[in-house]
Amino acid sequence: MALELFAKRGFDAVSFGDIAFAAGISERLMHRYFREKDDILLKGFCENAPSFCKALMTMPRTMAPVDAFQLAMACETAPLISLERVYAILILSEKSPKLRALVNERRRLWENEVSITIAAWLGSSTETDFGPDFWASAFFNAFAFALRAEAGEAGLNAEFYDPAKVAELAFESLRQLTAPPARLPAGLTNAAAIPQSHPPGRNQRSTVEMAGE
Repeated sequence: MALELFAKRGFDAVSFGDIAFAAGISERLMHRYFREKDDILLKGFCENAPSFCKALMTMPRTMAPVDAFQLAMACETAPLISLERVYAILILSEKSPKLRALVNERRRLWENEVSITIAAWLGSSTETDFGPDFWASAFFNAFAFALRAEAGEAGLNAEFYDPAKVAELAFESLRQLTAPPARLPAGLTNAAAIPQSHPPGRNQRSTVEMAGE
């Protein structure tokens, strides 16, 4: 109900009262479950970090990070939010500075928790190694890319019938981003390439950031 209103009018043009009216309940009753309209839209968004991190810590450290991430995500049996809603949130946030700020804050918290866990899994630290931060950010970006690729021109009407396909596309793009180049440009050494089994070092930061943007 709320998502339909946001899709038709935009996030900023819909009030908490509009949603309550459309649902046929009073604002007072709805406030018992949600504080603001953004709580309704963002319920479940970027809230899977605890379960993902718990699963990641059970993965063998000999695995390549991307493989470990994919297996850890596969351990989630009950997604907290549908892909359709995630995609709608990303699209709606492009036209609403307020929603974009809320989305970015949730993303920051998600990436921070995931980055710390990745560092622990790799036996490193986010204070001395840029790698975990890179992996967390690239992970999020890969899924956003996969959703947009699968949605095509459907926009907010997009339906994702095969979540596994979206995940596979996301991890494939992540593998391509982090795979070492087949041939290095003249003047570069193998140390400058991004190894598949370890995150990039700090000396690779500018190159990696540019690749991920």
